Amino acid sequence: ENTDYTLIETGINYRITTDHVWGNNQIYVNPYFIYFYYPDDLVLLERTTTPIRVGNEREIGFTVSNLPDMLFLENPELGFGIRRGSGVTAYRLVFGIPF
Repeated sequence: ENTDYTLIETGINYRITTDHVWGNNQIYVNPYFIYFYYPDDLVLLERTTTPIRVGNEREIGFTVSNLPDMLFLENPELGFGIRRGSGVTAYRLVFGIPF
């Protein structure tokens, strides 16, 4: 049984300054794109009769950053992303930098 896990990840993030201020902080919106490549294929539901093999995935999303500290988060960056690859779609809440 092969259980290797290899991931090559690359991405781009672009920061947009908004006119909104929260507390004393200028708020930024950060759209991003990430490409994931699994040389050994990522296998989901491996022990079932229909395992899913993922060779690459793409994620697009955004985060909002430069927010004031909240609860246990310092300089939080919050966002949402959609990741797709090989027939699998995942919706992701981002707490921090997405990659």
